[in-house]
Amino acid sequence: MQSHRIVSGIRAEKFIHTDPDAAWRAWTSRAELVRWFPGVSEAALVDGGEPAAGAKVAVSGAASAQIEILEFDPEHRVFTYRLPTRYAEFRPHTASVQVKFSLTGVEVDWVLQLADEGFSFLGIGGGAKRDANLVMTVALDKLKELLETEAYSTPDIEADTRSTRWDEAV
Repeated sequence: MQSHRIVSGIRAEKFIHTDPDAAWRAWTSRAELVRWFPGVSEAALVDGGEPAAGAKVAVSGAASAQIEILEFDPEHRVFTYRLPTRYAEFRPHTASVQVKFSLTGVEVDWVLQLADEGFSFLGIGGGAKRDANLVMTVALDKLKELLETEAYSTPDIEADTRSTRWDEAV
């Protein structure tokens, strides 16, 4: 099986204090993706089912587009996708995302290759690579904020009906 993984290009990395499964779900669950990815308010697999190589994901919000999943490896928490058309101001590109386990959290590694580096990624003058890196950094910052806020939230013990207080058990 030929790998479609992108290993060189525009790279953004972010360390996040969270569980690896939570970080993987944030990228691969349609319900989670819309909570943090800028400009995406809806995401759905075109033919239903689960994410897998060959599947297409329809995204909408700032615009509408279909993302093609080229490679999907939950065991190693890595996937590669291709955005063949513009999505709002996002230029066509191919990218790989990997969630790497760390002793105290995860490292999210996102590597992107623009289909055409001659244009600005945001459509506003400037270097396409710089613009792509800015978008990737903002997205990863939002992901970090969401996951770390949830990882460190304190449960409401009084509202927890799964157990009773020790002094009420008698």
